[in-house]
Amino acid sequence: MSRRPSRHGRGPKKPRIKLPPPATVDIEKLESHGDGAGLAPDGKRVYVPNTLPGDRVQIEFIANRGDGYAARVTEFLEQMPRRDVDCPVFETCGGCQLQHVPDADYLAWKSDTVRMAFARQGLDANIRPLVSAPLSSRRRTTIKVKRTSGGVILGFNAAQSDQIVDIDHCPRLTEPLNRLIAPIRSLSEKLLPTNGAARFAITDIGANALDVVIETDVELDLERLEILSEFAHAHQISRITRKSSDNLLEPVIELKSVAVTLAGARVPLPPDSFLQPSVEGERILTDLVINSASSAAHVIDLYAGVGTFSVPLAKSAKSVLAIDGASHQIGALQAAINQDVKLANIKTETRDLQRNALVSSELNHADAIIFDPPRGGAKEQSFEIAQSSVSLIIAVSCNPATMARDLRCLVDGGYEIDHVTPVDQFPMSYHVEAVAVLRCDQ
Repeated sequence: MSRRPSRHGRGPKKPRIKLPPPATVDIEKLESHGDGAGLAPDGKRVYVPNTLPGDRVQIEFIANRGDGYAARVTEFLEQMPRRDVDCPVFETCGGCQLQHVPDADYLAWKSDTVRMAFARQGLDANIRPLVSAPLSSRRRTTIKVKRTSGGVILGFNAAQSDQIVDIDHCPRLTEPLNRLIAPIRSLSEKLLPTNGAARFAITDIGANALDVVIETDVELDLERLEILSEFAHAHQISRITRKSSDNLLEPVIELKSVAVTLAGARVPLPPDSFLQPSVEGERILTDLVINSASSAAHVIDLYAGVGTFSVPLAKSAKSVLAIDGASHQIGALQAAINQDVKLANIKTETRDLQRNALVSSELNHADAIIFDPPRGGAKEQSFEIAQSSVSLIIAVSCNPATMARDLRCLVDGGYEIDHVTPVDQFPMSYHVEAVAVLRCDQ
């Protein structure tokens, strides 16, 4: 006699949640990730990509999302005017969610994203006009690749999915990166076994120099190493590094040294290092920081990386203390200092600022503090800055929500927000950065 297998030890079976039937929805606003938002017939919020406020759409519900639903358009009943898109995979690719938004609305939405993040923390800040990088300026990208029995699929993730949207060109990338897409497809045919996968992190260093980090667990035997060597020589790849799934970096080939130029100084760039996504965006952020800190004699640069702000600051400041938790990046900055007497006023320190923030007594000697943390922000470090006597604080962030949270701490400690400048380094996406200047007379 047969019987159904026991579920003992597997836990209770999750109930299947029934989604509402198709419905007509009026789109009321663009929410924080760029999707249009409206109300479903049951009163819950529904999020619909590629829509605009004022659209009336027939939708089908595809999943639960937070306390509402995710849905897709099956028919536009009324449609507001749109910006002409320049990407053939706009409606399937997970990036550049705002290509369809008219220019004036797009600029207003990005600034409002910063303003609303501050308002949620009870902060009324002077938000200056948005400053934007050019549309086709992205100098670094990560491309996903999978080799199937039918060929190589290469591109970016679909929206809210691990599925790869196949591309042969991306209008947001610099031309040297776009020229490398077809060669990477050919390379993957030779490099990957069937069902093998890889991620290619590519950086356009400039001056015909490209840096590639390949993340894969495929064994690089002698034949594959020779294939990679031929690829590097054929396509002006300065360096190829392999990164395993446990984040170990293994040099593969280096045809010439990889370095970035910061304020005229040459700084070596270790593999898999953070670099601002565009040259123009880096210049915008640097100008905003330097102009605000130009009169500071002693500066502390927290989350300094390879010295994006530290190196330019060294031209005007008597001393700069650059601190970051990534030892390879601080090591690169120190190597530049050792080779350039003009950078002798920069001191470096490797320190995990999330777990071991500088306390107020370590900060008080500075005239200005700059901090540019990861997306999670600098909650612990902000608390210590708020207890300090430093008169000028410049905060840089790629996440308005965590920036507003951190600045709330500083304002509670007696600082006043002078102004905030939104920066669009990721054109056509929902991402927005900001630079905030705070002062205190304590």
